[in-house]
Amino acid sequence: MLRVLVVVACLLPVAAAAQDWKAEWASLVAAAKKEGAVSVAGSRSPDARRVMTERWKKDFPDIEIQYTTGSSSTWVPKVLEERKAGKFLWDNFATGPTGGYMLAYNQALDPITPNLVIPELKADATWQGGYDALFNDKAKFVMGPWVQPATIWFDSAKVSEEKVKRLGLRVLLEPEYKGKIAWQDPRVGGPGENYSYFLYEKLGEAGLRKILVDQKSVFFNAASEATTSVVRGNHYFVIGIQASTLEQFKKEGLGTTIKPMGTDSSVAWVGTGGMVLALLNRAAHPNAAKLFVNWMLTREIQDALGEADRMNSLRTDVKPYTDGGLRAIPGQTYINTTNEAVLDRKKMVRDLVPKIVPH
Repeated sequence: MLRVLVVVACLLPVAAAAQDWKAEWASLVAAAKKEGAVSVAGSRSPDARRVMTERWKKDFPDIEIQYTTGSSSTWVPKVLEERKAGKFLWDNFATGPTGGYMLAYNQALDPITPNLVIPELKADATWQGGYDALFNDKAKFVMGPWVQPATIWFDSAKVSEEKVKRLGLRVLLEPEYKGKIAWQDPRVGGPGENYSYFLYEKLGEAGLRKILVDQKSVFFNAASEATTSVVRGNHYFVIGIQASTLEQFKKEGLGTTIKPMGTDSSVAWVGTGGMVLALLNRAAHPNAAKLFVNWMLTREIQDALGEADRMNSLRTDVKPYTDGGLRAIPGQTYINTTNEAVLDRKKMVRDLVPKIVPH
């Protein structure tokens, strides 16, 4: 009898804690409903936008989601100017890491951890590598819940797989492929920019210059356009593929010969899939902003975003969705293009590319 009482006594605090967070959650939802809206600077990916807006409307129909997309290089300076003028119009940032860092360095963010209500979101067991692995910066303002190995894709009907395996990235330097490289414009941010940094680190400035100039790479404004060009046979390589675009073509029986170079660290880098998560301080709708952060990290939303945008969530209970079997190989050291530690060097490359190939 005494043992039963001890067990019951031990379980009571756990049950009470569970009730406490659920009560806090219900209170948060109610407060967010009173605010009536949440303003989000979100990913430019059409698939990510669709999932976030549709699922939010389904889960919280009484709270309008005001979703805006744009380049960090233009959006962040605009927001910082607004804040200097005393206008605090935004709640959450859910797009590229560069913008997240810019906001953090300008002291425009609140820490995420104190705003997490759902207990499992702070548990090490929930996340690959533990909870701390979610953050891209030392101060823990910018969270990257996704990891996405990325590589260059090629048309195996035009370029032999054996040649790609033998030469790796240096296959891009082969004279016969001049004019056959499609690239999501590295001068405007996004995945194209990450690839230019990756190629610089792997092939040096001379190698990057050769691919840009001698090989006459063709820039496209959108990754979907670059992908489409390769599917149509105009180009043989795509730097900055749009996975969902390729998948759609494959459903129509097209693009089936387009394959990734691989996930070895010699030909692949890792990043956050172009999306991080941050919480602006002095938010326009503070309760809705807090609700959005918790919602984004739930298993259901991580899974839906992963499936739609072909990303791999760091949640241990969400399966990987990256196309082509792209998964990081355990034990390999990858270039992480979105980590705070590489920002200065990445900026140097970002400034270099427009000098090599002016707009």
